[in-house]
Amino acid sequence: MLAGDHDYLLKVVAESFAGYEQLLRDRIRDVPSLASVETTFAFGVTKDPSPVPVP
Repeated sequence: MLAGDHDYLLKVVAESFAGYEQLLRDRIRDVPSLASVETTFAFGVTKDPSPVPVP
């Protein structure tokens, strides 16, 4: 949960842009009461992030 213009931040790790688009179309857009989705992509790393668990 966030303060400001956005209510939630979801970090997604996808193997490709096509994989992300499929996730967005098939799963995220169907969330009840979801008004909008804003996407930002990272194209580089300036600092190693903490590990993201990927099943």
